[in-house]
Amino acid sequence: MNHQSTLQSKFDISRTLATEIIKLASVSFYEKNTILQPQYTTPSHLFFILSGLAGLFKTTDQQKETYCGIASAGQMTNDLCLILDEPQEPSIRALSEVLVVELPMDAARILYKNNDEFPRMINRSLAEKLKIHTTLFNLQTESSLQKRVCRALITLNGITETNRVPITLTQMAILLNISRNTVTKAIKFIEKQGAIESHYGLLTIKDEKALHAIASVPFVKEHPSHPSI
Repeated sequence: MNHQSTLQSKFDISRTLATEIIKLASVSFYEKNTILQPQYTTPSHLFFILSGLAGLFKTTDQQKETYCGIASAGQMTNDLCLILDEPQEPSIRALSEVLVVELPMDAARILYKNNDEFPRMINRSLAEKLKIHTTLFNLQTESSLQKRVCRALITLNGITETNRVPITLTQMAILLNISRNTVTKAIKFIEKQGAIESHYGLLTIKDEKALHAIASVPFVKEHPSHPSI
């Protein structure tokens, strides 16, 4: 599948719009942990993610990192900057290998103004990201840390749909607003139950049914793209 077809499929847009975007854009591949865009930057491009997972993080003056959002295949970043005409506060980092269509912001503004389908595309991406962000944020109210981590893994696996969640324990801790040591203990417990296998920067789900059981979430064999928890 070529880039135009992938863009059309992942973002559920017309062939005409996909062709127009590809004509105006470039396509870039980023290795895991690459910074696509530093924080507090005025974006020069709108990023359409064709494959992989990107995270939005903000680093404080004390070098503490906070989670601001996640974008996966079929979603975009810098969309709020386009709508509000403001700088992007968080940095954008590749959490896995990422393939991105980069549309110059000036071209994006013209499409946003003149193409009725383009704003709908952006609104759908914003809604999907908000749903994921809200799901992950609401996990902070879960008193059981093991359930909290399991439910985060279920949500992230629903995004990647590969049973491979490309996230470090530090990033998981930032995402859930808990300490790394707490995440480590929870991951070790879940791993002992045979639900996952942990490697640096990658959590592989070995038994989805067991993971759902620990999380106290009903197991659905073919889960939706972005499960609600």
